[in-house]
Amino acid sequence: FIEEFPYAQFLDQRLAALGFCLQKLSARDHELIVSRYHRDSRIEALAKKVGRSESLVYKSLTRIHDLLLNCIRRRLSEGDGT
Repeated sequence: FIEEFPYAQFLDQRLAALGFCLQKLSARDHELIVSRYHRDSRIEALAKKVGRSESLVYKSLTRIHDLLLNCIRRRLSEGDGT
């Protein structure tokens, strides 16, 4: 069935790579990402929770996004998205 939808396989590989890369984050970075996206926390609430300015939270999220993007690209280029 998935052979009929190569894009679905592509997405599965990217999701698997994302899962792998999320596990490689430090506990602090992982918690920030989970709080922001899984728990849908607003930046203001995150800043208060972690005791940092909103600007620093944005900068941290940008840094983490870059780490994840580079990790995913590396993982996929190695042909091991799973």
